[in-house]
Amino acid sequence: MCIKRKLVVCMMFYFSLSPLPIFGELNGVVKTQQVFLGNHGVIRLQVPCRWKFSEPARPYRYYKEMKFTNQHKDDFLLLMTIYLPKSVKFDPNFNSKSRIRYHISLDRNYLTTGTDVEAPLVEIKGRRSEGYYFAITDNKKASITYRTIGAIGMGKILIRFTVLSGENTRNDKEKALNVIRSIRFMARG
Repeated sequence: MCIKRKLVVCMMFYFSLSPLPIFGELNGVVKTQQVFLGNHGVIRLQVPCRWKFSEPARPYRYYKEMKFTNQHKDDFLLLMTIYLPKSVKFDPNFNSKSRIRYHISLDRNYLTTGTDVEAPLVEIKGRRSEGYYFAITDNKKASITYRTIGAIGMGKILIRFTVLSGENTRNDKEKALNVIRSIRFMARG
């Protein structure tokens, strides 16, 4: 057997042992995750292949929670809560940009009170969504160093998100924001 053929056979065996693409994170390989919202519709988002998705098994009525973790790193977490309208008659201010800005400002003021931390609000835009987020760096020696909190509105839903990451997963924050930007909402009906 020639050297090239042996090398190819060895590489095929090595790649067959891996449950996910070896270079997936480097090449930006993503998968489409669908989340059904009952009678309201469905959302689709583009998630890196190595992120694990979970959602609570309990039934929901006006909100739905989701959690994404990195399979290979234990200091990263993306939490998302999808808020649904409570009545059939939709309130146009439910997910307006001004209301999102107000609520995220309240969160920012609460988390930065009594600290020297400045956390400016940053605008985030997707294809059909817009909102705000802020980022805080914790200087204490803890496993979670970076916190990013925000919300976006699209269609008839409001999505609040929290990204918790440590020193090893600093670049996952930008990946998480790209996941938020990639969200597509398809209303039912």
